[in-house]
Amino acid sequence: MHINSKYLMQMVEVAERGSLTEAAESLHMTQPALSRNMKELERQIGAALLIRDRQGARLTELGERALPYAQTMRTTLERVSIEVEAWQKGHVGSIQIGATPHPASLIPPVLAQFLEHRPGVQASVSISGILPLIESLAKGELDLVIGPIGIERLPKGLVSNTLFTDELVLIAGERHPLANRAKITPADIESALWIGTPPDSAMRRQVGSILVALGLKEVNTNIVVSGIENTLDLLAAGDHLAILPKRTLDGAISRGTLVALPLDLPIRQWPITILHHGAAELPKIVSDFVNTLSEHLH
Repeated sequence: MHINSKYLMQMVEVAERGSLTEAAESLHMTQPALSRNMKELERQIGAALLIRDRQGARLTELGERALPYAQTMRTTLERVSIEVEAWQKGHVGSIQIGATPHPASLIPPVLAQFLEHRPGVQASVSISGILPLIESLAKGELDLVIGPIGIERLPKGLVSNTLFTDELVLIAGERHPLANRAKITPADIESALWIGTPPDSAMRRQVGSILVALGLKEVNTNIVVSGIENTLDLLAAGDHLAILPKRTLDGAISRGTLVALPLDLPIRQWPITILHHGAAELPKIVSDFVNTLSEHLH
């Protein structure tokens, strides 16, 4: 037996209003069209559901038995409609974000602003190297990835868009011997102690390229740290140098705990991109977060 659910919903309206005419007005349709639908519903069921008389329309015994189920169905459909609309507007659901360590420090205030008016949205942030993040994105474990893209070859179906371009600077703590120099040469930094990122990181590769361009084959990187916060603390407390994106250092530089040293780096640009699946249309939550992030960082 095939029963048209739309006709059942219309039957509920007729039962609750007690009139085909009033139900038709509420449903924004004509009374003859509603009457035809009720007759078709009765044909599908194989029995009468409505008694039509001068007083209006009322349910038969079978109609009364069917009404609670039809009302439950209507409530369920209304709830589904509300959920779908909320999802389409980006007000419910989840978003999985991947980020490399340095841009990751820029995400918390943006995410807090994004979630402030979206209590039905859950977010997670995974911090790792760019290659593992790209792999997770390709597998569908992440919705987007924020980080630097260089020579990495993107899997099919992924696209990248530049979020912003940061500037790389040579950085030291305020008490470092080089902190007050008016001019610094490559020879000054060759014998210094350095803090670096893990050997397989994009930042480590970029710093290596910079050092080679400066004529330095190797420096003494005796501390390796993946997180930006720990790096900043170590720089402020010790006599180490590091090359880092300036955007993540602005607060520490303005407070005077870190100093950007006056060395002209041959490679200064550090493009940060957003990677996501190249679908025709991103889920609303993802596109809204991307827009919020872009507005905040531009």
